[in-house]
Amino acid sequence: MDVDREVQRIAKLGSWSDSDGKRIADAWRRSGESRAAFGRRYGIAVHRLYFWIAKFAGKSVAVTPKHVRFHPVRVTGAEALSRESIEIRLIKVPRGIGEDELRVVLSALRG
Repeated sequence: MDVDREVQRIAKLGSWSDSDGKRIADAWRRSGESRAAFGRRYGIAVHRLYFWIAKFAGKSVAVTPKHVRFHPVRVTGAEALSRESIEIRLIKVPRGIGEDELRVVLSALRG
């Protein structure tokens, strides 16, 4: 069975065995694509790819950042200051997110 068909078959499964996850991680490495591009091509969520790639790279799957960095926030417009409450949105994005994908997320937050 060729690699493309095998990845398509595994991608459709509800849960993966370790050998399935290893096949997917190996196929991603050989593809040369970003996780996001590979995931889109096969309909696999990026966080699922990250889990299996990390598992077989010998890295901890639960990632705890050593340093927390915040994006600078700026309040604009006098009406924002006069409201009873201000909405603050928190998002989490996977490490390695592509620049284009991050732009889409940020523009959605602005809208």
